[in-house]
Amino acid sequence: IGGGVTERYYAHFGRNGRIKYCDYYIAVTSLDRQLVKDTDDRRRNKLVEMGHTKFDKVFLSTREKNYPPGWEKLKGRKVILWAPVHGVYDRKIQWWYTLDLYAGSILKYAMEHKEAGLVIRLQNILIWELIEQGFWSYKELQALKDFCRESENIVFDEEPSYIAAYSVMDGVITDNRCSVEHTALPTLKPICITYRNDMELGTDTQELKEILYEARSGEDIEKFYEMILHGRDPMLENRKDNMGNFIKNFDGKNTQRIKNFIE
Repeated sequence: IGGGVTERYYAHFGRNGRIKYCDYYIAVTSLDRQLVKDTDDRRRNKLVEMGHTKFDKVFLSTREKNYPPGWEKLKGRKVILWAPVHGVYDRKIQWWYTLDLYAGSILKYAMEHKEAGLVIRLQNILIWELIEQGFWSYKELQALKDFCRESENIVFDEEPSYIAAYSVMDGVITDNRCSVEHTALPTLKPICITYRNDMELGTDTQELKEILYEARSGEDIEKFYEMILHGRDPMLENRKDNMGNFIKNFDGKNTQRIKNFIE
């Protein structure tokens, strides 16, 4: 069963790939489909398109809003989920990492506009690498959590999955190459990718460019907030028209569908 695809894995798969040892390859995203099409006929004929099992919970999140304890303050507000990805290795910032560039703008707008709600979800590995490499401390992390808890409209998300955040969000701000790019797609909520300098999307997400918003400055972050607060979403119809090219089967039944196929 194939999941998300990185550039390195894509290159390896095209040359060698373990699919040649399989009887079937269950492709769960359009990226898997393209990856298989780029290989020879023997591999391509093993392709069975279904849907990712993780989308079953995402589907449920779109049915009803879920406010964990402490999240009730988000009710009645337009909510942004901010989900930055890790990307500092050996004290060197990677090209897709943008937390250092946009954290100030994202927090500042939420602090100054109480009609907006903000959910901050930091990957555990992001927290670990910042503390391990000396950019952050546990004391500072706790200070951020305390600040969010006391805030009127900001939540620090420590739930076991993104599902609660997906259920209440009206838009997403995330980095290039974060899994949120893909898992939030079927919700049809607007997704804004933050860019570092003049970078572009990686080859494994380039085909999503036409349905993603982008931010290259603090002003762009403010514009995305304003768009959400005013209920605007110029790309909505484009996402609806093209979602089938990226997401296969969004109905909460993918796990059962794959089980039935294997049986």
